Amino acid sequence: RVLTNQLPQLLSQGPRLRLAPFTAESEFGASRVDLALSLAPNAMPAEMGPLAILALIGSLSIEGSLQLPLAMLEAQYQQTDPTGSIEQELALLVAEGWVTIEDEILSTTINYDRGRLELNGQPADALLNLLLGF
Repeated sequence: RVLTNQLPQLLSQGPRLRLAPFTAESEFGASRVDLALSLAPNAMPAEMGPLAILALIGSLSIEGSLQLPLAMLEAQYQQTDPTGSIEQELALLVAEGWVTIEDEILSTTINYDRGRLELNGQPADALLNLLLGF
């Protein structure tokens, strides 16, 4: 309850969270995430609701990178579609330059700043809009 009461004050201070790097080993190889999130000062709206959440997302900044073994993604994908291939699903992301696949590792860099998304240095606002349902 204390955290809930203090959360608006905390968020109004422009907090920054850094996860650098987070690595995990699995049977498929190593996964690596390097991530920094920050919220603009005084971005916390007076009242929470759908518009307030969109305002918070709009004042969020994210920088980072991601590396995942393709075999891990394929194994997870096969659980939902045994006849398909993760490479087919990733083809658009690769074609747009949003992700790369090299040596069986999927990689991307992420830069999201106040409503604008770049993946691997390429504008990816269309992908963001698709994910958020706009």
